Amino acid sequence: MNKGFTFTALACAATVAFAANTVNPTFLWDGSTDTTGRVITGSSEETSGYWFTYNDANDNGTSFLQFPQDFDLDTYDTYPFGLMAEEYGGIKLWVVLDDGYEYPYAGLGFNIWNEDQDGANITAWGGICLEYSSDLDFSVVLGIEDQKNILAYSGDIEKKVGKSNSLTVVDIPWEQFYGLFGEKTALTQAAAIKLKFQEEASNKTKGNFFLRKIGSLGQCKSDPVIPPRNDEPRKVDPAFLWDGSTDTEGRVITGSPEETSGWWYDFNDHNDGGESQLVFPSELEEGYTNFYGTMIEAFGGIMGTVKLNEGFEHPYAGFAFNIWNFEDNGDGYGVDISEWGGFCLEYSSEVDFYIEIGVEDERTITGLNNYKALIKSSSDTILVEVPWAKFAQESGWGKQADMDSVLAHAAIVRLNFWGEAGSKGEFFMSKLGSLGTCDGSFAAIRPAVNSQVNVSLSGRTVNFEGVVPSAKVSVMDLQGHIVKTATAASTMNLNTLPAGIYMLRVQGSGVNHIQKIILK
Repeated sequence: MNKGFTFTALACAATVAFAANTVNPTFLWDGSTDTTGRVITGSSEETSGYWFTYNDANDNGTSFLQFPQDFDLDTYDTYPFGLMAEEYGGIKLWVVLDDGYEYPYAGLGFNIWNEDQDGANITAWGGICLEYSSDLDFSVVLGIEDQKNILAYSGDIEKKVGKSNSLTVVDIPWEQFYGLFGEKTALTQAAAIKLKFQEEASNKTKGNFFLRKIGSLGQCKSDPVIPPRNDEPRKVDPAFLWDGSTDTEGRVITGSPEETSGWWYDFNDHNDGGESQLVFPSELEEGYTNFYGTMIEAFGGIMGTVKLNEGFEHPYAGFAFNIWNFEDNGDGYGVDISEWGGFCLEYSSEVDFYIEIGVEDERTITGLNNYKALIKSSSDTILVEVPWAKFAQESGWGKQADMDSVLAHAAIVRLNFWGEAGSKGEFFMSKLGSLGTCDGSFAAIRPAVNSQVNVSLSGRTVNFEGVVPSAKVSVMDLQGHIVKTATAASTMNLNTLPAGIYMLRVQGSGVNHIQKIILK
């Protein structure tokens, strides 16, 4: 089992001197084009920029980075990073943080000026950008030639980066690196950039990590606006209304033709280390993994209790729907919702909350600082109108984005309870629509149902009557994921599906039929 390739540790200088070594004002390492395993920083030294790994072995630890099992290390001698990038389009590793040291760690990095880790002036880079996916949180660490002498602070100069199940681009300006304390001398003595995974000894941790790009600030993605992913136009209805008194599916009909659009789901801060949650009526919890259709049919809306708990600096929990479609990572395609004019809500709530617009690639476009509007608590059920003019970003974090661009790439509508730990209260929402539709003058849009279609369930077998054989049949779970497809040419067997509630949809010439089925 390979435990990584370790280069020379940081060199110590007897006196503090400002580095005369100056690198290029910008740089970008792109794993999809690299074949040498080297970051081109602008250094004239032949040993600059080569990737290396390190771990806690010198501290009696047993943590390590493991290369993919299908990657033959013997074939690639002692330096595999160039061929790894050529094969996988980046650096692909398995991280194992294990016993032996109080704070197990392992990581990888590159030297900026040379293998001896002499310092260089990287002030002009402005910061670091990454394109990556990771099962684990990690830190971007700035290594300094003589850190203990240059700064009184002897720990890592770092910025923590969150885990991400899909490829994500982040930009980290120098101001966000903990340990600089506003003192930029360190940026003139920079020796290495490292990506460090670290946990407490009690938390044995394993996970995949993939690095596609690393560069100076802003270099990892040139265009912050994500273009459409195909040539087909995406356009929702100019108005919509979700009405809990008529909904039996747990779905908002936005006008998207995608079968995964509009399904309600909930979210919380657990991936950020928090313990906040939504607690739904106890009589519905047992036996349902996602029960919005059942809950809404029973109570005429979405109801429960929000509990904002300790564990994350800014506790949050809420519920949401995707406007165009739903992907495995929770995101969806962006679409233009500007014609909606804003939102209306009919609700009661013991705590304040926000209505928030999530965009297609919110880490890149807004830096997670999404446009949102505050909705005040109310003990009575009230109706409020929230035009686009009431939506704004917060100042001082994330990325400032143009409102028109956000409305043109909207992907998610969230109802987000976000506040101090210890806050809790009951909530109920009976309507949500585009501006001006909640007052009863606009009928909730439901899918057309062909009255001549007869779909029946006998045990685990679905039978079709009055349906053309070529009609497409889809079975979805209550999160909107399609779990089985077929045509209506014959009966449909559902023996492979777990027990639970599903939505069955039949689409064909003159047919658009949706109904709920229960598998026992």
